[in-house]
Amino acid sequence: MKISKLTSEKLLLLDLLKAQIWQEPVDDIVLPLRLDDWNRLMDLAYTQLVVCFISKACLRHKDADSIPHDIADEMKAILAENARIHEEHNKLVVELFDIFKSKGLSPILMKGQSLAKLYPEPELRQCGDIDIYFSSDEYESAKVYMMSVEDEISKRKKESFLHFNSMYKGVTVELHRHFSNMANPIENKRFQKWTLEMLSEKQEKIMISNYEVRVPTPLFNLFFVFRHMWHHFEESGISLRQLCDVMMLTHHYRDKIQESDLQVKLSNYDAVGHWQIVSNIFVDFLGMPNNRIVCCDKSKMNKSQRMLQILFDTTFNTGYFRPKTDKKWKHRIDLHKSRFRRLMLLLPIAGCSSVWRYLRWTNSFPYRIALSLAGKVE
Repeated sequence: MKISKLTSEKLLLLDLLKAQIWQEPVDDIVLPLRLDDWNRLMDLAYTQLVVCFISKACLRHKDADSIPHDIADEMKAILAENARIHEEHNKLVVELFDIFKSKGLSPILMKGQSLAKLYPEPELRQCGDIDIYFSSDEYESAKVYMMSVEDEISKRKKESFLHFNSMYKGVTVELHRHFSNMANPIENKRFQKWTLEMLSEKQEKIMISNYEVRVPTPLFNLFFVFRHMWHHFEESGISLRQLCDVMMLTHHYRDKIQESDLQVKLSNYDAVGHWQIVSNIFVDFLGMPNNRIVCCDKSKMNKSQRMLQILFDTTFNTGYFRPKTDKKWKHRIDLHKSRFRRLMLLLPIAGCSSVWRYLRWTNSFPYRIALSLAGKVE
């Protein structure tokens, strides 16, 4: 697959995004002149899940009057709608946590609204679903309750190794029994053990709509959100919103995490190079102030640029997995081809982790050997 360069629209999007996230002046940024250019910018912002940041930045520009009226009205409407959805998600988080706590359970909020709070303007972050973690001895009780109150449409949804997928008052709610399922079996066993250790520690508490909720401990939370983002990057694509979430968590925890502790964890999961690649993007493309837990490596700048280019080209692109055909064997061959193309695309950046993901998907002999060895690793 040919990787496109960062076009002027993409560079403009990055400039507006970083200016709005870090509350910087925008008047020196040159806005589009033609309607077609505005439409391309907005399409890109929607695809990257950062349309509210881009809209707010454009509307506070000194030349905001030059924005086509239809585009300006669209920007104002999406800002108002996202603020409404953001408030709705916060209310649902409080409602669900209050109910689960009343039943003697101890929920932990993952990602989502806990990350939104890290932004100077939380209501600009586009909402997704609500993810709640329960320990193994509480998961079944939480699931039984959720099944009793979920929307009718969610009755058809399935349970996976990671979570139970439900719908509550029109919003997707995932009850997790695991934080992650890593492709490398040995690393996965190590991570599940770390999860149990984290649960025995004192978790952080944050306030959402004046209600106290628990979130994972700082080092675990940063590593989990980072690896979750990287997993989706390798699997099918991510948006700039996922990168920004990791960046804001890195900025927020800059004085709570020891650099040496983070380096040990990254080394344990063969992720030092991945962290250096995204650190370059945080500082050089998204404007994050450098801090001691960021680990930029200018020798990896080409990989950082390539990651950004792939991100723009394949965001949430399910085209790698072609529609099923009447011939199952043909569908299977198409799947193998698309997965192999993805592997070749990511290999120069992701290295061994992309290989492990491919081996797990194909359930190959090396993967089964590693799976067997994982049972013997302490």
